[in-house]
Amino acid sequence: MILRVPRRAWFVFLILIATCCVVSMILVGFVDSDRNEPNTPLLVNSKTRQLPMRKALDFEHERTKEDLFDLNMQIEELENIKASVRNELRELDRKRLELLKEVNGQTELLTVLRREILVAKRELETVKNDVARAGQCTCATHTTPPTTPPPIIILPLLQNLIANRAPPPLEKKSAVPATAVASSCTFQSCFDFTRCPLIRKFSLYIYNTRLNVDVLGALPNKDDVINWLADLQSKDLLTNDPSSACLHVLIVGKIDDYKTVEVKLKQLEYWGGSGLNHLLIEHPSIFNSLLHTVDTGRAIVASAHYKHLRKGFDVFSAPTTTNAVGKFREHLPLLLSTPGQRLLYFHGECQVGKNTESLQLLLDGLLQLKEHIIDVDIKVSCETIDELYPAGIDECGMCGSQVERFAVLANSKFALIPEMPGILMLVRIMEALRSGTVPVIAGTDFSLPFSDKIDWELAVLRIPLGHFSQIHLILRSVEAFDVQQLCLQGRFLYEAYFRSPVQIMATVLAVVQSHTKHLAPAISGANFPSVKRKKQLSALSYISMPSAQWRRNYTNHAYQLWNRPPGPFYSYPTSPNDPMPLSGSQYVGLTDAELKHLPPHIVLAGGITGPYFEDYLLGNMPNEQFTVVMLTYQRNTVMVEAVERLSGLPHLHKLIVVWNNPEDIPFDFVMPNVDVPLEIIRAPKNSLNNRFIPYDAIETEAVLSVDDDVYLRHDEIQFGFRVWRETRDRIVGFPGRFHAFDVRSRQWLYNSNYTCELSMVLTGAAFFHKYYAYLYTYWMPSEIRDMVDQYMNCHFTMDIQMSRLP
Repeated sequence: MILRVPRRAWFVFLILIATCCVVSMILVGFVDSDRNEPNTPLLVNSKTRQLPMRKALDFEHERTKEDLFDLNMQIEELENIKASVRNELRELDRKRLELLKEVNGQTELLTVLRREILVAKRELETVKNDVARAGQCTCATHTTPPTTPPPIIILPLLQNLIANRAPPPLEKKSAVPATAVASSCTFQSCFDFTRCPLIRKFSLYIYNTRLNVDVLGALPNKDDVINWLADLQSKDLLTNDPSSACLHVLIVGKIDDYKTVEVKLKQLEYWGGSGLNHLLIEHPSIFNSLLHTVDTGRAIVASAHYKHLRKGFDVFSAPTTTNAVGKFREHLPLLLSTPGQRLLYFHGECQVGKNTESLQLLLDGLLQLKEHIIDVDIKVSCETIDELYPAGIDECGMCGSQVERFAVLANSKFALIPEMPGILMLVRIMEALRSGTVPVIAGTDFSLPFSDKIDWELAVLRIPLGHFSQIHLILRSVEAFDVQQLCLQGRFLYEAYFRSPVQIMATVLAVVQSHTKHLAPAISGANFPSVKRKKQLSALSYISMPSAQWRRNYTNHAYQLWNRPPGPFYSYPTSPNDPMPLSGSQYVGLTDAELKHLPPHIVLAGGITGPYFEDYLLGNMPNEQFTVVMLTYQRNTVMVEAVERLSGLPHLHKLIVVWNNPEDIPFDFVMPNVDVPLEIIRAPKNSLNNRFIPYDAIETEAVLSVDDDVYLRHDEIQFGFRVWRETRDRIVGFPGRFHAFDVRSRQWLYNSNYTCELSMVLTGAAFFHKYYAYLYTYWMPSEIRDMVDQYMNCHFTMDIQMSRLP
């Protein structure tokens, strides 16, 4: 770089050099004349009197005072000149330093301006890309039907018409043919769908709200009704207006006289003569039912006694084997990797009827198994019979107490269930599911509870009686992995549908609700107010693209809802299991003007590389963003630095900081500078579980959970987001750990060291679907969240449970 100096400085510098040269010549001439030419006359005073020159040492004593004075004056004058020159040099040097400083400042300013130009060019390119994405997003919106959360409003005019029209009178049998026969009812013939329009919520009117009065039969346990009503209240399904209710529900207790029951049914205030849109739920703890002897008209009956139910209309429920509520999982055995020691279990004393050959053949086969197979536990006679479950003809009584049966079942792989018409077969199935044992049903004739919704083939084995002699061959051919999968599915069915009377009655309502095509109640989010909020810096460079919700309200397959966790009791805004659109299908039918806003790789159908690949996510869902959820506790400076590092991160929709500190945010706290919306949410308490709360502020499916002390580059985060989009049902993160079950110690081991084998991803820096935040907060057992709060420094408990969510 060339340094330019002003002309004035050059001029002063030349004068200074000339002055120095003149002074130097005078001094040199004076000294030389004094030393080398001693005979030359020397000017002594103003009279120009010449004296012969001598050496200084020889004539010092002859010099007069005037000569010394003149010499001193000359020396003083020269010293003054020297001082003046020195001052000039110092002034010039000071000006030189000032000029150098000014030049350096201008150079730094030039560098800053060049950097700002580069940043401005990048921002301009980003704005262009965002504008292109916005146009692309607008085009995609034109081809996607609008969706709203349930209830869905499809026809506004029809909505206004129905909303303004009063429901039909309760005694009027609208939409029901006069020739309908109650004994052969179906939902098409014996149910009035006009009382259940889809634009209204599914509402229930309960007769049993007055618990001090038994409406229909004596209830065995009124606490079950209280808990059930509380569950319905939490789902917002109850109504006090019977005229607006879709269904009138009555819990039936123990019946002593069926004639009295028929009279009471007809005396119900809203029975309407035939029980239209009524649901009679027999309490699950009723084992000796007389409800089948009662004329229930067109009312839906839910009972565990399958023999007298109307197929396709009534609901085949199940009996309860326990009244456990709350922390019932404390009494459930663990489903470990190693199955039970014994192959097959059966304890029972059967009452064989005169015309029953199948049960006798089964008993003979059991005796042969007991004689020839070693690892079976079979007893066909009991020392004591459980009086809680009395056995009738063609049924097998239960041996011992329930606690004794659970202990033996937990040590067996399979439990034999004789197919019997009574309720004891169902009791045996429920006990096997609860104990983590695979039920093996000897027979294929009878249905199982809720079989129109539940796929029992995923949890039980059914063997025809003709093949019962080969049962040991069939059971030994089942792999250990298949046994484990059957046990896991059986445990899910038990916990979701059969664990208590309250859960059984909730399942009955879910079945009826699915027949009316009403959606399950929407899962509630977490609406925590933001204590501090900051919008994006530039509205032009930021384009919000929240994820679409409630897209598959009536196309979500019922089979998956009922046969995989978490079950059909709630509907979720999005799911990681939703199918992806076909490649390019969202761009079919666009106009030329709309095509201009699409990226070139879509219009030209060609692959791309380089920087353009970094700007676009591509794939079948090219428009998607993610939300960062950061947990912080008493580290304000660290949090601010971590947030500001995320500024400019591609595809970032919003930043949510969970303030885990119980103290208020300082009044002088300065919000970090970011280019996306930032919200700080104060958690109700200091808990690591706050990381997985499904906050309403999260508007995207993708969530990046990150600690405030984690440093990740933008390209690393973007790469993780791309990988997650290919496996949306997985946790995609950066730190990993390993855990396994130790067979010798029969304990779970956790390794926090870096190993080549990983089994889980830590959530301190990981992508996951918001759907799993709902499961962690509302579906997962509360005991696990309590353990996380108890061991605040043990993140592995939380990470293991998050990794094991279905």
